[in-house]
Amino acid sequence: MTVFEDGEEKEKITLSDMKTKPEMHTMMIEKGFVKKSEEEIAEMKKKIEEAKTEEEERRRKMREERQKKAEERRKQKEEDAAKKEAEDEAAKVETAGAKAEL
Repeated sequence: MTVFEDGEEKEKITLSDMKTKPEMHTMMIEKGFVKKSEEEIAEMKKKIEEAKTEEEERRRKMREERQKKAEERRKQKEEDAAKKEAEDEAAKVETAGAKAEL
């Protein structure tokens, strides 16, 4: 476990060195840890869940945008191919008509 104070790393503690709960409890008190109330814990969990939900929604929207853009590119490519094919066909007809006149 890494202990931070004012956003800076203060020390590292190996929790596996604590063999009993009382040892762990004593260490926590010595390091200045404070037990949070049930309300504080519930509020923290709620904020974490809300942040997770917001992130999932953001990612879903980004995924939908990418899919929409990919579909638009695919349609544009199909339209361009159809237009080119029509132009090529028109050029063939025009060339055939010019040869027939000769």
